[in-house]
Amino acid sequence: MTISDPVQEQIAALNDEQAIQVLELVVEDAQLPTPDAAEWHSIQSHLGEAITASHLDLYQPNPDTTYSEGDLARAALTYHAESSPDATKTVQQAIQYASSAGERFDPVTLAVGALAIAVMQTEVKLKRDTHGKWSFELHKKAMRDSTLGQVISTFVGHFLPRGK
Repeated sequence: MTISDPVQEQIAALNDEQAIQVLELVVEDAQLPTPDAAEWHSIQSHLGEAITASHLDLYQPNPDTTYSEGDLARAALTYHAESSPDATKTVQQAIQYASSAGERFDPVTLAVGALAIAVMQTEVKLKRDTHGKWSFELHKKAMRDSTLGQVISTFVGHFLPRGK
């Protein structure tokens, strides 16, 4: 499924802070499991190893390209919005809530990477084998290749050192 241009435009128009807030609202609304702070710290320390072992480093963008946490949040939101009509509606409602002038949202309590992994959980799982090696397992469902590729590329570009 692809999302309509107005939804894509709404996501693209979010500043970094709003995009992160919207992503947190979406993850909370969908009740997606997220790692706690200690677990995320452990996961984050092994992301480079897992990305390389899974050959996801092939998705690494041009070394001159950098991605902010907001870029990662926008890519994850686009990916999630394309997953179903209900997800699109949830993303739109979260955008409306986060963009309301009178509404204020608590600062993000989870790392954006953890939120992105939560959104991609049906497609990407972080695994550790019996020898202690970390990798991602990728399950691709029927979705526009460019959307999944974009969120993975943004994720990889955000967490791998440039030029690696």
